[in-house]
Amino acid sequence: MNAEVRSKRLGPSRPDRPLAVFVHGLEDDWRSWRSVADSLGDGWDAVALDLPWRAGNDYGWRWTAPPASWVATGLDRLDRKPDLLVGHSFGANASLEAVAREYCGAGALAMLVPFYRAPEPRPTWRTWNRSREAFEFQMREAVLARLGGRRERIGEALVESMTGKVFERIGLTGFLAVFEQYVASGHLPTETLGVPVLVVAGERDPGASRAQLSGLTGALPDATLSWHADFDHFCHIRHAGQVAELLTRFAASPTAHRAERSEDR
Repeated sequence: MNAEVRSKRLGPSRPDRPLAVFVHGLEDDWRSWRSVADSLGDGWDAVALDLPWRAGNDYGWRWTAPPASWVATGLDRLDRKPDLLVGHSFGANASLEAVAREYCGAGALAMLVPFYRAPEPRPTWRTWNRSREAFEFQMREAVLARLGGRRERIGEALVESMTGKVFERIGLTGFLAVFEQYVASGHLPTETLGVPVLVVAGERDPGASRAQLSGLTGALPDATLSWHADFDHFCHIRHAGQVAELLTRFAASPTAHRAERSEDR
């Protein structure tokens, strides 16, 4: 599959409005941001990057450049720096690395259900096994999120068949892309990140650890964790309006959370 980056408009061009750029997760695509962009309204110029780790890819992009470089490439092709860069899952970590390593710039960064693992202790085989189980669960949830209301009509047997085919196609190479990103996350130069950061996650994502994500926000100079009881790994699809509200509040005053580093909803 062609490993390239494309940009897709989420609504009409609004060059006089602040620019929000969205980065999708692994085995997803740019269209998953449509509901969030619609909920943001006409106060934004909204663009989504369509990245090589889109649904159905063959993972050949891994041998060309790291994920952060692909994000930087997509941003470099735009006519201005984003006021707000928003990433989901794998795309959130890629966006964090791109900004932390100064491959690209952004006014503020919002990360929806990113991965984070502190640099110590060293990963073990138990770490590998837990990560693989979380990955399988999230890929199944990805299938269900794309199906939406069609799940009940097609039946559980077909859902399981579809999920099995997704696992078979992704294979070890796809899982390694995620596991390597997870292990590397604690080694990024986060202490020098010069932009405010919002991290969003929730109780219904078994792959999300509140303790680990608190560690991430604690490692950043200016960040907050917004934790939600009803958010799962695909909160940007299932709770698009709430996510858009969080982004709007954050963008309106991205440094207002300095006094309160964590919030529950």
